Amino acid sequence: MIIMNSFFYAVEIENQMAKLYVGKIDKPIDSATIYALPAGTKRRSLKFLPFSWEMKEDTIYAINFTESPQNNRLTSLKSIPFKSLRLYDSSKVQQQLMEAARLNSVIMNLPLKTTISKYKYMDDLFFDLVEYDGTLYQFISVNDELTIWSYSNGTWQQSEIFSFDAHHYFLTYVQANQIFIVNAKGEVFRNDGELIPFSSLNFPLSENVMINNYDSGRISFVSQHVFENTSLSLQSILDKYSKN
Repeated sequence: MIIMNSFFYAVEIENQMAKLYVGKIDKPIDSATIYALPAGTKRRSLKFLPFSWEMKEDTIYAINFTESPQNNRLTSLKSIPFKSLRLYDSSKVQQQLMEAARLNSVIMNLPLKTTISKYKYMDDLFFDLVEYDGTLYQFISVNDELTIWSYSNGTWQQSEIFSFDAHHYFLTYVQANQIFIVNAKGEVFRNDGELIPFSSLNFPLSENVMINNYDSGRISFVSQHVFENTSLSLQSILDKYSKN
């Protein structure tokens, strides 16, 4: 979940496709407007794979990882102008699925294509996106091997391979002009050309929602069950239930 200019942006996956909720942080969550994102992700039964997305100004970056046979991993990284989004319509999910597969990509997803070509089994594949200072980063882990890719000036650059405990998913974020990655155990690492242990959340990622507040620069975590009461505003939830 992202907060920007006192609005929240949150994604929910339904039938593989992404629904983007946009609302004011001081208004009830159920007053949010729901848009259809032309991207999504499959739901693996054994190892949860979150939908990977990032938002900067008026552009949403997302990796489309649905099970549609028309998907092309090379064009899976979508750059979506916010103004191009349509309101969500549950009767048009199949149309949304097709649109996600066919949507042209401004940035070719060479990192994901290269990774899938290299490894035989993808059960332990996890990835996430983060943008910082005009550069788009894609973190990809397979079998506890993490590679960090960076995209700028039309070119992808690949890091060395790091050993990284990622039997489950991880999340990335920017805070205080540094890039961090937190694994499923809640262990936080700083990316500084290498992975440097930084801190611990003291709780696992599962059953928690990360809230990235671009306005304040703060990263917060809130238990998922709190959001079941959609009459609350996000601001009141953060004030009362933030874990950090």
